[in-house]
Amino acid sequence: MFFPLSGQSDGFLVAVLRTQEWLDHVLEHEIYGAKEDFRVTVSINSTLLYQQPGWDDVTDIGYQAITTAQFMGHSLEIRLLPTQAFIDNCRTWAPFLVGVFGVLMSLTIGLIVFLDQKAGREARKAELASAISETATRNFKTTNDNLQQVLSRLNLATTTGQIGIWTWDIKTNQLIWNQQMFVLFGIPPDVIPTFETWKGTLHPEDTESTIALLWAAVEGRAVFDTRFRIRLASGEERYIRARAQIERDQVGKAIFVTGINMDISDRLRREEALQKSEEMTRLLLDSTSQPIYGIDTHGKCTFANQACVETLGYHRVERLIGQNMHQLIHHSHENGSPIAETDCHIFRAFAENRGTHRDDEVLWRADGTCFKAEYWSHPQTLNGKVIGAAVLFSDISDRKLREEQALHMATHDHLTGLPNVRLANDRLSVALGLSKRNRDIVAVMFLDLDGFKSINDSFGHDAGDEVLRQVAQRLLIGLRSTDTAARIGGDEFLVVAGGLHSPENAAGLAQKLIQLVAQPILHLGELVPIGISIGLALFPNHSNEQEDLIKLADNAMYLAKKKGSNRFCFSEAVPKADQGSDPA
Repeated sequence: MFFPLSGQSDGFLVAVLRTQEWLDHVLEHEIYGAKEDFRVTVSINSTLLYQQPGWDDVTDIGYQAITTAQFMGHSLEIRLLPTQAFIDNCRTWAPFLVGVFGVLMSLTIGLIVFLDQKAGREARKAELASAISETATRNFKTTNDNLQQVLSRLNLATTTGQIGIWTWDIKTNQLIWNQQMFVLFGIPPDVIPTFETWKGTLHPEDTESTIALLWAAVEGRAVFDTRFRIRLASGEERYIRARAQIERDQVGKAIFVTGINMDISDRLRREEALQKSEEMTRLLLDSTSQPIYGIDTHGKCTFANQACVETLGYHRVERLIGQNMHQLIHHSHENGSPIAETDCHIFRAFAENRGTHRDDEVLWRADGTCFKAEYWSHPQTLNGKVIGAAVLFSDISDRKLREEQALHMATHDHLTGLPNVRLANDRLSVALGLSKRNRDIVAVMFLDLDGFKSINDSFGHDAGDEVLRQVAQRLLIGLRSTDTAARIGGDEFLVVAGGLHSPENAAGLAQKLIQLVAQPILHLGELVPIGISIGLALFPNHSNEQEDLIKLADNAMYLAKKKGSNRFCFSEAVPKADQGSDPA
């Protein structure tokens, strides 16, 4: 059984009551006469709790008494049947009434206890509600103070940022403006603004479109995010950037419009001035025939003039903007070997905040061909920080060709195309340097044609020129790509052959050249006989000096001539031996 308690805290006292034994004891007591007069059953929530022994022996003859009560949410039912002895002896309702009265008193006491407990709970709830109310009041005050701070900061921000905030009550047609709105629209602060007040400030050319957009936003067909002009009473025109949000009721009808306005006149004037400046810069760049382009710190193209676009073969500047210019036009050498971006002179120069100038590289066109280019790169800085580079370049293919032709003419024989004596000396110097490092032999051969004067006399100078050209070609056939054959005089040639391992190698090469040159040359249907004499000087065998080697080879050539045509001789510094042989 649960007995409710009241006090400082709500609760129940739990007691275990053995119903069967207790009621048996109570009903057996003589003071009630229960044992002989009636039988009892007790049920809670239709569940039998107690049935007095002998209940099944009693017959219900219409005197059954039933009472029910609701106790703490439970249905209590007590049913009594009088015994035949009770009916016969008493023929009165007193015992039954006493029993019912007892039950009712029990229920009444329980109800009183329940109501007392409930009253205590209500009192404590009232105390708790009071405490909650006090806390809510304090929180409201704190929230209100914070809100005032936020509003103060918002007002400061809108004033500092020159942002006008407005609300339009569509039903009353009234506008609520913050202080900055009056400043933006040149309206005195004592004026109560309406929709017509705002409409009257709009520029005549912008009025219709602006009003139409606003109503479209109110009707849910558009977003009010626009720019328009206003005209102040002083005649000054201002550009306003406006945005608005529509507040609607439960059925979707617009009731309020809240928005912001900002004066963007100065910004637009700066943008217009910048645009004009950019247009002038573009006009200036396009008016020059010098190709120019710019890159950012990542190597991407930021601008390019028309000359640049045409020279590179892209036709439209949009094909270049945003592209990595190194990967697009400067990725490889002329022979196709790649150039890493980290090795790019342009990239390295502006990364180090310096300029660079080159005229020994190539740039690549859109069609995959390249051209020899000369370029100048200059870093671009902003507030002391490098933001990219400007590159000017020129196609110098023709100039390089002329330079190469001039250099070739200065270093080569115009008749045979072989190197001249100047270039031959340079090649000999290089060969000697390699020989010193590799510890091998360099052969210097002085060659002179036999009977060349008689060829000119017998066949003419044209035949002589043809002989010289043919001899030059035969020498090149007999030599390696690392060797040099040069014409150093009328019918005199010089051969430099490095990387030899013994005098025998040099002798074998000389014999090979004699055999190639000594074949008759066909000129105008006639065979022109030709012969050659060769003198050899070896480094380091005969001398370590470049000039001495040529002189020694020249002297050896005269020794060979004395022995007959188509022979070779080593310098006299070599131990005497059979240094020449008849090719036959």
